[in-house]
Amino acid sequence: MATLSSTLKASKEAIYALLTDYPSYPDWAVDVAEAAVLDQENDIVVVEFNSPELLAEKYVLELVHSAADSILYQQVDQFEGYGLRGSWQLADASEGTLLTCEMHLKLDFWASFHARRKVELILRRRVEALGRKLTDSPTTQWFAFPP
Repeated sequence: MATLSSTLKASKEAIYALLTDYPSYPDWAVDVAEAAVLDQENDIVVVEFNSPELLAEKYVLELVHSAADSILYQQVDQFEGYGLRGSWQLADASEGTLLTCEMHLKLDFWASFHARRKVELILRRRVEALGRKLTDSPTTQWFAFPP
C-alpha cells in the first residue's frame, strides 16, 4: 500500500470538488486517459477509468463519498482482495488542507511485487497534478513534498 500526505493551500471543499469531478480526471491526473461516471446513487458513484500506466485494461471503481472529508474506493470486480482500493482523506490544517491518500493494488504474487513502486509513483504524480490544477485558481498555492 502506498500512502502520501501533503498540505494544500486550498479549502477542503475546493479539493473535494475536484476529486469528485470524475470526468475531469484526464485533464489533471496525468495517468488517466478516460473517466466516465456509469452510475450514481446518493453518496455512491460508479466510475470507469482507463489508466494504462496503472492497469492494462479499463477498470471500474465504486467510490463512497463522505461529505467533504473523504472518498473511499474499491475496484468493483475484485476477487479475494485482488484489485485496486484506496482513499482520499481531507482534514483542516493551519496552512490549508491536509490531503492524505492511500492506494493499494493487489495482483498475483509476481505482479504485486512490481506494483508497489508503480502505485507509489502514480499516487505522487496524481497529488502533484492535483496541486498544479488547484494552483490555476488565484486563491490556492501548492506546497511541494518534503525531501
